[in-house]
Amino acid sequence: MATRNVQEKERVASLGDTARLELISHSGPQLYMSYRLSGGLYFSTTVWYPFQLEELDTKYGASFMEEIYFHCALFEMNKLCTLAPSLKYIDLGDWSKYFNKKLGELWRVLTIKSFGEWRFLNNLKNWKGPEFFGSDVGCSKNPVISIESGPVRCLAFNGGGKDSLVSMKLLEDIGEPFHSISYAHSMFGQVERQRGLTESLVEYTASKAHHRLSIIDTFLSSPLPGVIPNAEVESIVAFELFSAVFETIPLVLMHGYTSICLGNERSANKGNLVWDGEEINHQWIKSYECESLLSSYIKENLISNLSYFSSLMPVHDPLIFSYLTPYASAVPFTHSCNFGKPWCLRCPKCCYVWLGFSAYFSKDTIHDTFGDENVFDVEENQVFFFQMLGLGTQKPFECIGEVPEVQLAFALCRSKGITGKAMEIFEEKVAANFDVKKYDIIAKYSKVYASEIGIPESLAESMLSKLGQVSEKCKEDILKQL
Repeated sequence: MATRNVQEKERVASLGDTARLELISHSGPQLYMSYRLSGGLYFSTTVWYPFQLEELDTKYGASFMEEIYFHCALFEMNKLCTLAPSLKYIDLGDWSKYFNKKLGELWRVLTIKSFGEWRFLNNLKNWKGPEFFGSDVGCSKNPVISIESGPVRCLAFNGGGKDSLVSMKLLEDIGEPFHSISYAHSMFGQVERQRGLTESLVEYTASKAHHRLSIIDTFLSSPLPGVIPNAEVESIVAFELFSAVFETIPLVLMHGYTSICLGNERSANKGNLVWDGEEINHQWIKSYECESLLSSYIKENLISNLSYFSSLMPVHDPLIFSYLTPYASAVPFTHSCNFGKPWCLRCPKCCYVWLGFSAYFSKDTIHDTFGDENVFDVEENQVFFFQMLGLGTQKPFECIGEVPEVQLAFALCRSKGITGKAMEIFEEKVAANFDVKKYDIIAKYSKVYASEIGIPESLAESMLSKLGQVSEKCKEDILKQL
């Protein structure tokens, strides 16, 4: 998820109340999608593939591929919804023929749930998103297909972080051949730099091949909403995972993959706060609930034998960090920051990952990954650590672990003699209570869970067995240190 706050005082653009899907076209390696707001503004998203898309038209039929591209465009449009409350309608134009009740329900649920944080920050409690209108709704639904499996069945997402690395290492350790994919998005800066960061990590895995997608988006690089007269929202937000999943399907079809593997871990199921009875979860797009909705829809409506799952949904971060310890040489090639890649060391995500690596890895690994700065002592980071320790009204809006996981990491850092301002807060306000509960915390967060996971049957037994082995060592090592 990416959010951009806008400070501009000049607000001169007009939106109108309707977003229209103007064009979906492809030529060679390029998929192009454009949108127009009824006030006159145009935006586009371009996806670059490592092959000629016309090959898929020949193999699967132009109509089926157009329906796939429509899904890409539809979920790219969800970011336009953050121009609320001005935006009230979505016109799907000539592509409304591929829109049906099931897809509408999926889009609505994904949008409302994933935009929970944005709704909270903009006080839009009852916002349900724009309404769709168009003609001949659902009249051109293509039959569901089955992929003919290629020589390698599994495609692993590589975002460049520790979870991606562990997910790929898990596939490697159970002997499952896989290829990897990473995408560079214009909202995160220069495409080539992003590629360099993600591809350096792949070299530490057994990926048989690595695919690149490049996404150029004009909406997220625009000055909106800062140039809107009397704008009622102060930020726009994009949940690129939804569109990325559908934009990966052409690659899946090209190579015959039957599973898409992500590295989302179990704490993604836990929200940041409760707002008027509703749990608001920054990581909802990584949750098992979201994963299940997407996987079921794809199987029932597009490709019957394509699995979409997370290999790390059975586990929490303590086990993930422990899994990585034999692969410490790869850790300096990870990155997770959304603001200053590879690390800004001034955001909740950087603070959390630095804390975790400091707890489970050597000083040399920390130095090689982050440098020598003691992030515990940085003044602007104190509020993040305070909230992560459970001392504030909410957990920071970032993809980080649960409060007990943070407390456990602090305790491990304390046992290593790591000091700093944030550590003083832990010792003063948290340590005594943690020490009372530590055995329960260690047991819960080093455990492997077999429920609420979407791992395919063909992989589940071997994955759970390997994770179980790491679980025992994780618990043993933590207890020995504490």
